[in-house]
This record gives sequence, structure tokens and C-alpha cells, in this order.
Amino acid sequence: MKTKLSQKDFELLNTGRIEVDTSNPEYSYLFPNFDASESGVERDYVEAHIFDTSENFIENIIVDKKLITKDNNNKIIIKTGTLLRRAGYDRGRYIVKYNFLRKLAGDTTPILIDKDGLQFNEPIDTSANGTVTIESDGRIFTKTEVPKELFLKDNKYFLHEISDSRKEVRLVTQQIKNDKYLRDFFNLQKETKLIGSFGNEKSHLEFIDPTNAANNSDANSNTLKFIAPTAEPFRKNIIGGAIEIPNAFITRFEARSQLDDSTLGGGPDEEFYDSEDTSIFIPSFLLNLDSDKTETGTILANRDDNKFAKIKSKIIPGTSLQVFSRTRPTPSTEILRSMSTDMEGRATTLQRIMHSSLPNTNNTNRAFLDSAFGKFTIKTVKNKKITLSSNSTLRDVGRTYRWTIGGYERNRKHKTTLGVKHSYYWSYTQLTKSNVTIEPHAEGGVNGLSFQGDASQAKDLVITINNNGCFLDISLEIELEEGSRFTESIFLPRAISTKASNVK
Repeated sequence: MKTKLSQKDFELLNTGRIEVDTSNPEYSYLFPNFDASESGVERDYVEAHIFDTSENFIENIIVDKKLITKDNNNKIIIKTGTLLRRAGYDRGRYIVKYNFLRKLAGDTTPILIDKDGLQFNEPIDTSANGTVTIESDGRIFTKTEVPKELFLKDNKYFLHEISDSRKEVRLVTQQIKNDKYLRDFFNLQKETKLIGSFGNEKSHLEFIDPTNAANNSDANSNTLKFIAPTAEPFRKNIIGGAIEIPNAFITRFEARSQLDDSTLGGGPDEEFYDSEDTSIFIPSFLLNLDSDKTETGTILANRDDNKFAKIKSKIIPGTSLQVFSRTRPTPSTEILRSMSTDMEGRATTLQRIMHSSLPNTNNTNRAFLDSAFGKFTIKTVKNKKITLSSNSTLRDVGRTYRWTIGGYERNRKHKTTLGVKHSYYWSYTQLTKSNVTIEPHAEGGVNGLSFQGDASQAKDLVITINNNGCFLDISLEIELEEGSRFTESIFLPRAISTKASNVK
């Protein structure tokens, strides 16, 4: 079978095909709609290959755009009979195969260059008063005071090398010093491209209202138009791509939380990655209710709040708490953490929060957290496996998780006189690893009541509470990138508890 390629090139290239699903949105930028109209800016065209009935290649020609139409269903129609007659095939039977092509670089039209590689850009006119003359031997000269010889060159690039895998080719340019020729070649290997009109003060981006909707000013639009009188137009293959605006100005920050959208109810069902806005990070975790994560029958109360939405709504800056029958502003996370570790303390911070001297001896840090958050705790059964899973809004980067458990164990005690029990009271002790068992990953990472690891190791925290009367304060800290330290965290006081100890 004949082709317009050399036999060597044909054998090198004819090594199989890689099929790409053109309907896949991932590749939509590669396959914008074909446009061979005379006004089309995509430089799309159709190449017709003519064969005899034995499929021997005869020649190829570029289809005149006037012979190409589209019906209402966007179906392309080509007048093959007219095409053959114009090409001089008035009689006989032929096979015509069409290639639908898009010019990325080069062109099917030859160009004239001088000995220095500079393109002759004037109209080709061989008349008496024209721009060039053609000698009897075929040589071409300019009609200037000092005639300059011109050389006819294909507006193409050389196939210099093909990789051993046959998946890559190396192209090289000819000795043609033309800006467009060289720029198109350069852009072939670029994934991103700058389109602009540098140095032109009239070039800019502006917001427009393409719908011209009533009472909708351009200032409120999210549609951008590029104004560049001297720049080349945008091409369709940028549809589905991304636009980057460097050196933009931040005018304000908006606080975001997992509860901004009531449908979240304490966050999504699992972690997700915000690829569009990598500046937003929302740390969060939930009690995983999957049967293989948390044992059946473990939760006794507040099962419908496994995302801890009620507690999360109370720790948002600017909110308030009901504490000791008073409404008081929510302390910072740092203060809440200190209250958890210093249970019996009555620091001046607590007094400032309450706006009182707190004469009642029961008004301790522990009591404060109990009063503010104890009613929202998820009550569970001891000695059953519980899994906490991160459902944070994360940047899709390498990250490290660190879980820390605090809180206390409450036991009912009494005094005994002459064998008679009396004066019952509650005893409070800080949680230890004897109260809560953390199930380690195969690679370890457990240190007392702290557990640390990467996403494959510590995205989930598996624990067993070994005693009744335990109240757990849980912290999740996340290091977004190696070396960035644990800058993102969430702390939920009184998140989980086991039922009260029996009176003994």
C-alpha cells in the first residue's frame, strides 16, 4: 500500500495505536468540536486521501471548505463527487478516505524563504509588475533593485528521531526564521501557554455580563473577558482548562466551618480534597458507624450525632456557651485544652470567662467542661471497639495525623464506719492508658494516649474504653506537609463517655 510517507517513516510509525476515549471529560480539552468553517479560528481542515479500488494510494488533497457543511445534528457532510471532479477524476471508481485534522504547528501551504531563512511575506505575483520572477530552470527571484533568490520550503518540521518505545518523537525545525513558525513549534511541547499582549496598555481583563440580565451589573459578574487588540484569539482547546491570575489582591478573609452548610451536619461522610481552593482547610472527625469500624451495640446515646455537630457548633469562635446556668463566650481552643489537662484548677482565665469570683468550690475547669459540653457526649459501652475517622476538608498533599486523648475517669467512693458505708462522693482521676487502649498500626505510633502516623496509618483512630465513668476529650492535629508542623487541629471536649460507674 502506497502512502505519502517514506517507507522507513511508515514502518517506524505504523507500530500500533493508543486509543483515547474522546467522550471522557478528562480529555475534552484535546478534542474540542471540529470547525472547518471559513471563519473558524481553530484552523481545522479535512484531508482527502484518494485510492484506486485496490486501495493503492494515488494522492491526497485538502478539501475546499466550501464543500463542507453541517446538518442540524452537527453531522459533517462532504460533497465527495464534486471533490473528485475538481481534482480531475471525471471517470472511474475510487475510494476516498478523510482525515479530520487540526493545525497545531506548520501549514499545508508552502512558503518562500531567502538564503538567510527569512520568509518572503509579500503576495506572490509573477506578472510583469509583480513581486517575483521564475526563471526557466525554476529558480525564483525577487523583483528588487538587487534580486534576491528565494527557495520554496514546506511549512513543516522534520521527524528527527523516534524513541525505542515508539511513544515519543523528536521534531526539529528547518532553517526558517519566522516568528509564527518558531512559536508554534515551541508551543507544541508546552502544557501551559501565555496568551497576552505585553507592553500594550490597552490589554486587560474585565468582568462582563454576557447575558445582559436585568439589574445585573458587570461588577457582580463572574465572567471574564480578555481585551487584547494585538493578541491572537483564544482557541477552543483551552475549554475545561484552568486560568491562573498571578499577583491577585486579597480583599478579605471569610471564616469557614463545617457547619456553614446545614446539610453537612458536622462535616462530610469522609475526607475530601478541595482541589479548587487549596487555601481552605477544615479539620474534623466523626465516630465511624460502619459495622466493621465500630462494634454493634456500642453507642447508647446520641447516635444520631456521630459527627459531633453539636459540640462543633459550640466551639466556633464568636459563639457562646451555657455554663452554670449562665451564657458566656466560648473560650479559645487553647484554653479548652488547658482546662482538660488541669481538671481541678480554677485559673483566673475561667474567672474572667464567668465574670465572677466563682465562690462555689465546684466551679472547676472540669466542671466547666462538663456543664458546657457534657450534655452532647456520645455515650458508649466499655470494652467495645470504637473507630474515629477524619472527615476533614484537606489539601491533597502528604500529611501526618496526631490523635491525643484526654479527660478523666469518675468513680463513686464512700467512707466506712463500723462496717457501714456512708458519705458517698465522686472521685476524679486523669485518664491513663489503662483506661483507654489505642489499637496500633502495624508500624506502631502509639505513645500513651497519643497516636501518630501518615494517612495510611492514622487517618482512623481505633480505641477501646476499658472502664465505666470515662469522659474523653479528643484532639486531632494534622501536619499538611512534611516539616510544616501540626498547624491544623480540632479539639472536642467531652466527645465520648461510658456510662456511670456503679455505686459500690
